[in-house]
Amino acid sequence: MKDLKDRKFVTKKHKWPARVVDTTRSGTDFPVTAYITVPNGTEVIMTYTKALKRFNGTCNGFDLVEVFPWSDFAQDAPVMCWDDTWPNDIYYRHFEGVDDEGRPKTFAQGRTSHSSSKGQSSEVWDNCVSLEEYQLMTKEIK
Repeated sequence: MKDLKDRKFVTKKHKWPARVVDTTRSGTDFPVTAYITVPNGTEVIMTYTKALKRFNGTCNGFDLVEVFPWSDFAQDAPVMCWDDTWPNDIYYRHFEGVDDEGRPKTFAQGRTSHSSSKGQSSEVWDNCVSLEEYQLMTKEIK
């Protein structure tokens, strides 16, 4: 749980920025403490379960969700994807969305929403960056 401090979160409903500041609170079902930045810029302290839920067993707009680089990609955006198992096998694809576990999905075999038939399988990846970011990552430094 210590690595939560190094990751980026927002609240589920309002998408307000959140930063985890402590994961060691003992004697409670809510060991995670986070600062939530509300629209006027004030930081509000909230506590969470290990699963980053505001309340046990219920869904709440203040639950925390992790922000990934692909969280804001538009459908059909050109992306470069790869899995941790084969990091040198990088594929050009079109972004479809995010699966239930927050991993990026693309249309299979380079298709887009316009060329993919309803019900066709998606490809789920460990890593996904925009085409522009990938080009910057691989550009030779002169």
